[in-house]
Amino acid sequence: MFILLQFQEFETEKSFDTVQILVGGRTEDNSVNLATLSGKQDLSNKLFVSASNFMIIKFSTDASVERKGFRLVQYQHILLFRD
Repeated sequence: MFILLQFQEFETEKSFDTVQILVGGRTEDNSVNLATLSGKQDLSNKLFVSASNFMIIKFSTDASVERKGFRLVQYQHILLFRD
C-alpha cells in the first residue's frame, strides 16, 4: 500500500508558516522528511508519495500573519500482484 498526496492550493506566510510532509513511520521520530513547504507555490502538478501506508502532515505557524492556507487531496492505493 502507498499514499499519494496532492495540493490543490498552497499559500502560507513564507518562512514562518510551514507544512512538513513526513513518510515511513507511525511517529515523527520514525519518519523521514519528504518535504518542507512554505510561501505561495503552485503544487497542483506535484505528487508527494509515501512508499508505506504512513504519512504525517505537520503544520507549524507563528500565528502572526494570515494567508489563504492549503487544500489537499490524499489518495491511498493498494498494490495487488499476480503471478
